[in-house]
Amino acid sequence: MESTPIPEIFDNLPLVLVWMPLGALGEELGWRGYLHKKLDERVNGLLSSLLVGMLWTLFHVHFLAQGFVFVFFFALVLVSQSVVLYAFIRSTGFSVLLATIFHWAFNLINLTILDVIYETTYMMVSGIVWAIAAAVVVFMRRDLFFHRRTN
Repeated sequence: MESTPIPEIFDNLPLVLVWMPLGALGEELGWRGYLHKKLDERVNGLLSSLLVGMLWTLFHVHFLAQGFVFVFFFALVLVSQSVVLYAFIRSTGFSVLLATIFHWAFNLINLTILDVIYETTYMMVSGIVWAIAAAVVVFMRRDLFFHRRTN
């Protein structure tokens, strides 16, 4: 009987089960647990999400080597994800746990398609899909994104 090959994602379980979630947690403590929460006190949800998404993009400086078009669509992915995440976690007081699970899941998906994520075409499609998702979320939750918080 021929054995089924184990997907490459499981070749390095410590990476998948320990380091990736810790990395996502570290980022989300800063992005959602601190920055998004602080910005939310001062600006509307859309501006807060755009600023966090742009800073999140700059944090991934290693992608700059992929060229302008790639980086533009990579930024579109992260800004759009920041918008979507804002809608999910705003009502939870900016749950770092929820944001970390989302981030880790996204990283796991990317790990399974590692052979294409550095291709500009893939990033273009991903950016457009995430931008559409973000636009739908903003449209559906206009109240959340366009009103400045008052305490």
